[in-house]
This record gives sequence, C-alpha cells and structure tokens, in this order.
Amino acid sequence: MAIEINNNCILRPDLAHLRQDAVATMPLNLFDKAAGNLHFPTLLAFRSMPPNKDVVAGLSMALETYPHVAGRIGRDPQNRLSFILNNAGVRLVEAEIPTRMNDDTLLEDIAFHKNLYPPVTPDTQELLQVQLSRYACGGLVIGITFCHPVADGQSMGQFLQACASATRGAGPGPAPFLDRNALFVPNDPPQVKFDHLEVHSSGRSALPMASSGVENLVIQFPGEFIAQLKERVSFRATTFEVLLAHLWRRAVEVRGLPDDEITRVRVAVNGRTRMRPVVPPEYFGNLVFWALPKTTAGELTGEGLSGAVGHIRKAVKRMDDEYYRSAIDFGALLEKEGREEETLLPDEEDWGHQLYPDLEVDSWLGFRFNEADFGRGPPCAVVPPNLPIEGVMAFISSAKGKGGVDAFLTVRKEHVDDFRRICKTLD
Repeated sequence: MAIEINNNCILRPDLAHLRQDAVATMPLNLFDKAAGNLHFPTLLAFRSMPPNKDVVAGLSMALETYPHVAGRIGRDPQNRLSFILNNAGVRLVEAEIPTRMNDDTLLEDIAFHKNLYPPVTPDTQELLQVQLSRYACGGLVIGITFCHPVADGQSMGQFLQACASATRGAGPGPAPFLDRNALFVPNDPPQVKFDHLEVHSSGRSALPMASSGVENLVIQFPGEFIAQLKERVSFRATTFEVLLAHLWRRAVEVRGLPDDEITRVRVAVNGRTRMRPVVPPEYFGNLVFWALPKTTAGELTGEGLSGAVGHIRKAVKRMDDEYYRSAIDFGALLEKEGREEETLLPDEEDWGHQLYPDLEVDSWLGFRFNEADFGRGPPCAVVPPNLPIEGVMAFISSAKGKGGVDAFLTVRKEHVDDFRRICKTLD
C-alpha cells in the first residue's frame, strides 16, 4: 500500500494557563504499571470524514481535558514513575493514499499494515501518536498508537469519543475523572488474599519462537453463528463466553495437545463495575486485571462447549471487589519491597513469540470504538494491535452489526490451514 507522508509534527493544545514552573505530576498506580510498558496501535477506517483540519481541531480540544495524553512519563521528586502533565504534545502525521477504499477487502487491506500508524521506537516519548491517512475517495484511516500505562481500551474509547464529539462541534463531552489514584488506596498493612503473581506473570510465559513463524488472522463470525454457539450451551451465556470457549477448544485441537496437558487462557477483566463502590463511568486510566481459567486439554474437549464456558465463567466470577482490593495491596507490598516496577511493568522485549499451550484474549466488545462518529457516521472497520505472539486473540464487534464479531488472532503458520478449516465447525 503506497502512502505519502505530507505532515509530521507535534500537536499541543493551547493551554495558556499552564505554568512550566508548576507542572503537575501523578504517580502511576498498580493498574497503570500492570498494563505493561507497551505502545498499542489501533486503526479506525471511515468511508467519509470531515477535512483533516476539523479532525485535528477536535483532537486538540479533547487534549485540553485529557492532560495525561499530552504529557510524558518520567520521575517525580520522590523518584516515583509518574505522569508529567507538561503538555509536551502528541505526534500528528498526515498522509495520502492514492487509491480508493475497497469495502470488500478493507479489513484485510488495513489489518496488518504498519505504515498506517506512526512507528514506535525506543526513542518515542509521545504517549499518543495519531496518523490521518486520507484515501483518494475521501475515506480516512485514523491510526493511533497509545502508551498503555496512560489508558486501557475502554478509556481510549472514551477519549476517541471526546475527539469525535469535538470534531462534530459539540465539544468534548463530559469531563473525565482524572484523579485515578484516589480510588485505589491500599490497606495499611497490605492484605493480599489471592495469588496475583501467577496470573500476572502468566502474560510473560511466552516461549521463544521466530516471529516469522506466526501469522495474524481475521476471522469474521456472523451473528447467526454466535447464536448457534449459544444454543449449544445448556445455560444462558454471553457472546464473549461462547466465542472464547469455542476458539479455546479449537486451539487445543489444532495444536494437538495431549489430554493431560494443562491449558490456560489469560482473560482481561474490566474492574469498573466489579469494585465497590462502582468506579465512575468517566474514570480515565487503567482498571484491568486478569482471570486465568485453566483445565486439561482432555477435559476441555470432552466436556463440550458448556464445560468450557463454565471454566471461563468460574474464573471471571471471582474477580470481585475483594479480588481487586487484594490486587491493590499486592502492588503496595511490591512497592514496599522495591520490586513493583520490575514485576509489574514488562517491556515488549520481555515477551516471547508463543503462548503455547496457553492463550490470551482481550474483549473489545464493550468498548465504544465503533461509535466514534466524527460527523459523517461511525467507522466501517476497527482493527486492534498486530502482535507477533502466537496465541493472542482480540474480539471486536463487527461494523456490519447484527451481533457479529471480528476475531483477530495469531497462530503458527503450519496451523493456519487447519485452523481456518475447523474454526467455524460446530460439534
């Protein structure tokens, strides 16, 4: 895909009230650090969009109310890893694509093209980078990379909604809740009641493998197929539960796991509605920890879809207020021992390239990326990060609607044909 860059700059909102001699700082909390020191790319494609200048103006207006996004990560006077709210700005790139957007192949056309968002290097300091790639037909792909300690997926969806609203001329919308640390005060002394280290470190158990041996797939599951899966479960189950259970079982099959092999799924669980009191809906930051359903390959295949859903539900159900409070105390204990950053904040190079025999899944089904209307309708496609790690999955609501899900996943190249053959079979 040919792309011509015609603008590359730093965008800073006009904050005349900001005094450089009184820059505020805010320490990263447990959930910010646990998110990992990674920049996640995301693509949103629109068939029609307002002029770039309007989109840039909307972005600038949103940044005025989201100071973390335009800041940097550094050290505060107490040497704590912190957000530096200095309005240093975000990276803005504008580009042109000399072809027309093809609706029939759009998802596959843009899913794995790294030139649709600004590159991330060891020298990248911006916490948000935005690239506006305009097609000859007027369509636009917004490619962003955001530093994960700034926000999780739900909060980034909230920020994009603010950008879209401002671009439409309606202002950035409700003010975000920015005092992220006020909600997560640890007990003194800490009261750790669960084994959080097993769950957290499971994300870094990836085994060495050449990244060239991993292939990224996009599988579109229509609403009719999801409904058929739900009919095969003996109790009421969610779209996320049935699709994850189905793909977990198919992954065991295509990998050829022996019956006694333990297989796990690292499930990102949003704590906003699980903590008490419930976290304000305007909260901007990270609030994800992980459930870890596990069983043997033999049990998973032998118990049917209902059994697989049961394992997932049981692990996620225990993620209640007590669990999250225990996690907060776990972070406080690590900080007291001086081990918090090395334990909770992995760099990208800490990862291997395969999670075998395990999986990891992120659900974007409840995020609002598909609702980001900049004035001419919502996106016609949303694409999550492209990670060269075998066993990673992300679920996104299909832009086609009707209950469908687009599943983005990574498999070994030698498993691609078999996985495509069985991923939509029912048993």
